[in-house]
Amino acid sequence: MNKYTVVVPADKLQGVIPIPSEFQHKDVEVSISLSQREKFDPRKYRGAGKATREEIDRELERMRGEWGRHGK
Repeated sequence: MNKYTVVVPADKLQGVIPIPSEFQHKDVEVSISLSQREKFDPRKYRGAGKATREEIDRELERMRGEWGRHGK
């Protein structure tokens, strides 16, 4: 079971979640579902970038140099 639905008075939910004024003093249907968020797997993206380590280091050094010039 990944989803649960129940009808409750909206006034009972006040203080738990924001309730629009047009829902107050009425019965509302509340659905609760389990998160479908997948866990991040960095191995899936290995090799996605084509830059070499040296190119990345040079770019980072260039950006750091710009930060120093703008901070003065």
